Amino acid sequence: MTVKINSVQFRAIVKLSEVTQILLSRLRIQREINAVYLIDIGESGMTESSQVTRPGAFPQTTGGVLKAAHDFGLSDYEEYLYIVNYHLERAFSHASRAERLLSGSPVGAADTPFRLLEGSFAYGLGADRSSIVVFKFPPEGIVWNGDSAVREAVLALDAGLLLTNYVLNLGFPAHKVGWGADFRKVLADRFGGGELVPKQVSRSFDSLEYDLLSSYRNWVTHRGAPKILGSIPEESLRLPAGATSKSDERELNWQIQKFVSGLVSKHARVRCAPFVRPVRSVYRIEGKDFEISRVVKSDGELTAKPEDYRAANPVRLEESLEQVAGSELATYGVFDYLSGVSDVVRYAQVALVGEWDEWLAKVLVTKTPPEQS
Repeated sequence: MTVKINSVQFRAIVKLSEVTQILLSRLRIQREINAVYLIDIGESGMTESSQVTRPGAFPQTTGGVLKAAHDFGLSDYEEYLYIVNYHLERAFSHASRAERLLSGSPVGAADTPFRLLEGSFAYGLGADRSSIVVFKFPPEGIVWNGDSAVREAVLALDAGLLLTNYVLNLGFPAHKVGWGADFRKVLADRFGGGELVPKQVSRSFDSLEYDLLSSYRNWVTHRGAPKILGSIPEESLRLPAGATSKSDERELNWQIQKFVSGLVSKHARVRCAPFVRPVRSVYRIEGKDFEISRVVKSDGELTAKPEDYRAANPVRLEESLEQVAGSELATYGVFDYLSGVSDVVRYAQVALVGEWDEWLAKVLVTKTPPEQS
């Protein structure tokens, strides 16, 4: 579908559909993580924290544990909660670093020595102050951090099962806890009448997102690694008249960001096991004086069942699928890849503070599982 618009409309839409759409996703994540049991990670490492009362993953369950503290080894619960939130916070941190690669590091005139900062590209003004030269762009950092974010999100979910095993006193061996048949059977026998795992737990794991994540983790653990295809060349952007003046700093930043966004979209791709969820539609937006852009739309919850989500979202974002070293791998545009990473982290966070947590807290308070819905 092609939509004809003017330049003013284009600028507003592009800001939302490309770079800013990713940044908005990050802001949404940051709002959500304000309710997470945060681990303070600084340059020197991690700052320990042992405040189980601080809201985070499983906030309602934590409240129930504190009310029934005499029935629990509080220090053990604290440790399980720490494990969950350690991996969840690491997932957020790596996703954020992957996105920050698209934030520039100004270095002055083009002939000025510069130090490339981690997580950024470096650029400088040309000698005539009418052009911008992009010196360096480290695209490998996108997959280093994106891959870590995905794997940490899965580890956070697995740690949530560990915490559940402890809180419910299931007695399942900790080193075997996972969303496998044996663990599901124990849950079903105890709380599902011997037939079904409680839906409040299973919905998070019987979803398309978890299905994709499990396949990705299996691949990256045993058979492969994500890879950047292509490289970002050193290129110059000819600036509009007056764009380098101090009064037009915002315009200059917009021009640079748009330019680098175009370089990344044109020259770099990510190849890995398929993990980006499909969407309902992709719109092409074009005008006579600007480049074509895309707006991606999707329907449904991240925890929807695979068949339901795929039925509502038939458009896959893989540019290609090919057999590489014995595995079927997908090639993604960088922005589609980053969007997929953001969805993975958001899905893990939603799963760990949603109905699973609510159900577990009710079991603690009432000593009996609530009815399934």
